[in-house]
Amino acid sequence: MTQPANADLHEVNPSHRFDEQALKRYLEQHIEGFSGALTVKQFASGQSNPTFQLQTAITQFVLRKKPHGCATRPSNINAPATCRYIPGAPIPSASIIRM
Repeated sequence: MTQPANADLHEVNPSHRFDEQALKRYLEQHIEGFSGALTVKQFASGQSNPTFQLQTAITQFVLRKKPHGCATRPSNINAPATCRYIPGAPIPSASIIRM
């Protein structure tokens, strides 16, 4: 799968790391057909809400998470209002998966 030319991706910042294997297990259980190796990269932008590219051999997702140490109640998050298209991202449509 090719990367969009304007996607500024890098290794996950140490302060934003999370348990990638636990996330993979969760996605396998909750997304039909999700399987295989998972590669996680971080977008250079989106530091107030760290944003990551999750990629498998056949598809890719964008994950946004609250900053480390941020105590946010689920009722305070309006997920559809925080979703936006990232220009050049080869994602034909977006689905919101709330964890």
